[in-house]
Amino acid sequence: LASLTEFAVTYNRLTGTIPSSFANITNLNQLALSYNQLGGAFPVEILNSLSGNNLAVHIENNLITELDWASWTQTATTGNLALFFTSNLLKGNLTEQIYWPKSIYLNNNYFTGPIPERTSSSFSTLTNINLNTNFLTGGVPVSLTTNTLLTTVDLGYNSKLTGMLPIQIASMPYLQSFMFYGTGLTCPQDNTQWDDFEDHVTTSCPYHYNYSSYSYTNPWIWYTIGYISAIFFIICLASVIVFFATRKRRVVVITQ
Repeated sequence: LASLTEFAVTYNRLTGTIPSSFANITNLNQLALSYNQLGGAFPVEILNSLSGNNLAVHIENNLITELDWASWTQTATTGNLALFFTSNLLKGNLTEQIYWPKSIYLNNNYFTGPIPERTSSSFSTLTNINLNTNFLTGGVPVSLTTNTLLTTVDLGYNSKLTGMLPIQIASMPYLQSFMFYGTGLTCPQDNTQWDDFEDHVTTSCPYHYNYSSYSYTNPWIWYTIGYISAIFFIICLASVIVFFATRKRRVVVITQ
């Protein structure tokens, strides 16, 4: 197994736990166990041993209940990891380790508590983070924006997330998408920096910047104007049709 680089057994009916001995496959760079019935704790030894391999771990749609954050150690190569733990049974509070990999997907789990602060001064290579559909609370920490390589953030459907988004998000140079549908989070308003930011980044903000005005414009106003205009056009068209139909019914009487 020394030369094995990929191990994939997705869409089967595997049960039990994931063996920590995967950590001994020194060249492994892809571990794909998605869509099985694997449970228990995910062995952190795999992450500690193989992070230098540009490792991608796919555990989506299983029954994993625990990821031992405290036993996970950060090294210079931790930022090469891509972790896909979507749709498992993970719960508890998140920790700062979520900022360590290059990509991390923890959506559709049972995490609670706040989005953790990033307190480490070490360089972060995090580019994608998905925490959609959990039970997170509080607001978005300003320290999230210190992950300057972030391109996509999804915090959607955490209904207890509240507060205004930090304006510092608008200064993130590579950000392409920041989604928070189904939360209580709100966007800064009447801020030129945020207006310019929204011109080129996809967000869940309920307002769109109107380039021909000086402020945000609610799109429902334009929808309403459009509906009224359409109804007015239909009424005018119907009037014209009735007018010409009436003219055709006129009877010309010729007398001798």
